[in-house]
Amino acid sequence: MADETTQPDSETGAEHKPFRALPLVRARLASLPPALQRIGKYVLENPDLVTGQTASELGVATDSGPASIVRFCRAVGFSGLPDFKYALAGDLTAQRYELAGDGPDVPGSHRISDALSARVIAATRETQSLLDPESVARLADAMVAASRIDAYGAAVSGLARISHGVDLVWSSL
Repeated sequence: MADETTQPDSETGAEHKPFRALPLVRARLASLPPALQRIGKYVLENPDLVTGQTASELGVATDSGPASIVRFCRAVGFSGLPDFKYALAGDLTAQRYELAGDGPDVPGSHRISDALSARVIAATRETQSLLDPESVARLADAMVAASRIDAYGAAVSGLARISHGVDLVWSSL
């Protein structure tokens, strides 16, 4: 059931939050087939261009066909290109408003630190906006009930993040 923060997809009935095109593309990019990944990378690198392009123009830019463009839009949770472009335009507008208020007008390292902190917080909120609370609760229940949990990461920083996250989870139980 949709609430004021979600919209039902006009064809599938699936719900997605408005103005979440970029976070959804980033979150689902690795799981897409190579042809759709190519489209997703183009979208992430050229979001301003995409909002003004037709399916045919996007197809030429990504060495894909118009049908692949529609498949990409559906694979990331939208009913089609118009729905996706509407959400993408909303993302871009929201980003412009966020950047306009980016940190205090203080020169030097404090401004850089403030800007970096704001970006980390924004990325965390973006990730949080994609989480389904019911799925997170089911995952937590399964973790508590599990006799063993294996965690995997990429490179040293990935392992460190996983280790630290697991420590935080278990220390709070």
